Amino acid sequence: MKVLQINSVCGFGSTGRIATDIADILISQGDECKICYGRGDVPQNYRNIAIKIGSSLDNKIHGVFTRLFDLHGFLSKRATKNLVKQIK
Repeated sequence: MKVLQINSVCGFGSTGRIATDIADILISQGDECKICYGRGDVPQNYRNIAIKIGSSLDNKIHGVFTRLFDLHGFLSKRATKNLVKQIK
């Protein structure tokens, strides 16, 4: 089975740890797992399964436009297209 998880972080915080714990279980069962994340660093042992969404600059620009113009999710077109290419 192939599993793709999408989370804001990978490997830290509550949801980041949950994502890596799920990945550990899936991999131990012989499944394939990737974690897409948007912010922060990834622990060394998960770098081979982690896919970064956008760059730090993309995230900052997105945050500014979200706060100023309430355009949450509308400024990530390039990052989304790049992610879709990586998934394929």
